[in-house]
Amino acid sequence: MNKCYSIKFIGILFLFLFSFFIFSCSKNDPPEPKVEEKDDEFLYAFERYEIVGKKMYAGSEDGAVDRTEQFDPEKYFRTAYFDKSKLEYFKQDSIRAVKDTLIEYPLNYEANTFKFKTGDKDSLFRWNIYAKFCQYYGKFPENKQEISYERYFVRLIKDRKEGMSFYLDERGEGFVDDKSFFYGNIYHFPTSKRMTEATDTLAYCNVRYIYKLVKK
Repeated sequence: MNKCYSIKFIGILFLFLFSFFIFSCSKNDPPEPKVEEKDDEFLYAFERYEIVGKKMYAGSEDGAVDRTEQFDPEKYFRTAYFDKSKLEYFKQDSIRAVKDTLIEYPLNYEANTFKFKTGDKDSLFRWNIYAKFCQYYGKFPENKQEISYERYFVRLIKDRKEGMSFYLDERGEGFVDDKSFFYGNIYHFPTSKRMTEATDTLAYCNVRYIYKLVKK
């Protein structure tokens, strides 16, 4: 009789301990993580670029001659090693906007990450981390469906047997026009009338790079 009670007591004790264990485990389980919506992070992929302005001048005895009609920036501005269009080669693959920061990919330079702010008419300004000032960058519409930035490509050739020669082949941020080069700079051509050698050249183009929203 005592043996039966002992077996029964052990069974009840086992059930009690098992139930306590299950309850304790369920009570101590970590809560399910909350998935927060990131309303301030956007990823943009490259879609296309547009040539929005171009100009080419060649030198002559009477000064600069407009050769823009024959000027093809895609063929004129080529990389040295791969023979590719610089307009295509130097584009960013994608852009990420996180709160007040833009990140350009690939991350080749420190300046690929910078603070930004928007202005009137969807204008977008970047913080120049080297010169410490805000400069115009491109467009960022309020609906955030796309983002764009502006670049220029330029080549200036001034070859002189006597006097100062100068060669410029660069790309930069923003757009340029004739006033960016014909403004009295002795290294360039102070005026278009000073392009008097057949080898004198000034060629530039303005390009807008457009990126579409792919992830929010």
